[in-house]
Amino acid sequence: MMFADKYTINQLADIAGLDIAFVRRCVKKHNELFQRYISRGDNNSLLFNSEGMEQFKRIGELKRSGKTLPEITSYFEEQETKAKEMGQAREQKTQDDQWLEKYIAEKDRRLKESEESHIRILELERLNAKLQSDLKLLPFGKTPEEIKAEWEAKQEADQRRFKIDKQKIKLLSEYKATSVFKFRKRKLILKKLESLLISDNAL
Repeated sequence: MMFADKYTINQLADIAGLDIAFVRRCVKKHNELFQRYISRGDNNSLLFNSEGMEQFKRIGELKRSGKTLPEITSYFEEQETKAKEMGQAREQKTQDDQWLEKYIAEKDRRLKESEESHIRILELERLNAKLQSDLKLLPFGKTPEEIKAEWEAKQEADQRRFKIDKQKIKLLSEYKATSVFKFRKRKLILKKLESLLISDNAL
C-alpha cells in the first residue's frame, strides 16, 4: 500500500533495485543522512517520501556500479556539503545584492536632495536678483532719462539672465539623465553650473 507520495520499504527497495536488508542497514548506520526522508506509518513501519525514493534510486545505481556502502556514504556526505556551501553562497549573494540595492537607493536619494537644493538655490538667487533690480528702479530723485537708461539696462540684463537660466535648466536636465556611476561627467556638469551661477551673480 502506498500513501500519496509515501513508499513502504518494500516498495522503495523494489523500485530502487535494492535488498530490503541493505536499505535498513543504510537507514540504521546513517540515520542523519536519511532521517529527513522518513516518516512512520501503521505499526511504526518506515515510510519514505518521493525525495527519499530518488536518493535510494541513486544509491542503487552506485551500488550496481560497484560502490561499497562506505563509498556511497562518502558520496552523499560530499553532496550534502556542496549543497550547504552553495546555499551559503546564495545567501551571501542575496545579502550582497540587498546591500547594493540599499547603497544605490541611498545614493539616488542624496543626489535627488542635492539636485533639489541646487534648484532651490537658483530660484532664490533669481528672486533676489529681481528684487534688487526692482529696488534700483525706484525714482529716488532721478530724471526720466536716468530711469529710462536703467530700465533699458535692466531689460538687457534680464535677457542675458534668461539665456543663462536656459543653460542652467539644460545642464540640470543633463545632470538628472546622467547615471549615478558617471561621477566625472556629473562633476563636470556641476562645475559648469557653478560657472553659470558666477556669471548670473555678476549681472
